[in-house]
Amino acid sequence: MQGNFVISKDDVIAEPLYVLLSYYGHPDAHEYVRRKSFQAYKENKSLREVVERDEEIISYLRRFTTEQKEKVFDAEKYVGIAAEKTEGVVQYWEEKLGI
Repeated sequence: MQGNFVISKDDVIAEPLYVLLSYYGHPDAHEYVRRKSFQAYKENKSLREVVERDEEIISYLRRFTTEQKEKVFDAEKYVGIAAEKTEGVVQYWEEKLGI
């Protein structure tokens, strides 16, 4: 499972990246991230490497808070939120059902 995560981590960070770019006013964030994801794949680079070197996007990246940058570019932190929420739901239902 960890191997699959490593292989797909750029796919994981693509979503929060385009959401934040949209939030900060990028006119076509989804398409931008799609193109850069494909470029990263073709060049055998990470999405982060490609995006951080793109002059077109630097002004948007500078607006991200430190916490946003950490979550966007660290796939484990972004996915970790889902795990925490899942554990909370499981705990709720275990208590509710007396399991």
